[in-house]
Amino acid sequence: MSWIAALLLSSTLASEPQAAPPSPAPQPPCENRFYGQGRLLVATEETAEAIFLAVEAEIFPGANKAEFPVVEAFEAPGDPGFWTVIRTREREPLVVYKGGGQLELRIAKCDGAISHVALSR
Repeated sequence: MSWIAALLLSSTLASEPQAAPPSPAPQPPCENRFYGQGRLLVATEETAEAIFLAVEAEIFPGANKAEFPVVEAFEAPGDPGFWTVIRTREREPLVVYKGGGQLELRIAKCDGAISHVALSR
């Protein structure tokens, strides 16, 4: 192949539009028979944290609230339909802690179902 043909081929390949990265799979619609289709029963972090506190009082009354005073709800990366809620310490930069064993819950935003209960480390 001549250098002119190679140049034309390389410029053609370089100018082709790049394929967009695949978008995440769409979430199935929330079908909540009590609250209406498409509406989330546990839409906020505050609601998820309130559920956590109610469950914690029943199943883990020995929670170490003095050492682990913070209840934190967050959406785990790649898991947009659920809240992960934990009891943890205040965040301090460059501090490593030993121990843990506090309650961790995974709560569905759609209907409030709890699908994971564990003692985290």
